Amino acid sequence: MTVARQDVPQGEAPRLALPGGGRLIAEAVRPDGSLALQISSPQGDRVVIWDPETNRIVAQIILTP
Repeated sequence: MTVARQDVPQGEAPRLALPGGGRLIAEAVRPDGSLALQISSPQGDRVVIWDPETNRIVAQIILTP
């Protein structure tokens, strides 16, 4: 999956939108300020590293059964 950078308009909070939806299972704040998110969807689970400062996904790990 490729996700392009989406600039955040001044004064608004960044938002993470994933194609295909999903449910947030776990989250952790990383030392660099990005978030590690475990997301469950019908296609399987994945861990996404999201940088809210730039509003982009910087890494993704797909977990398959």
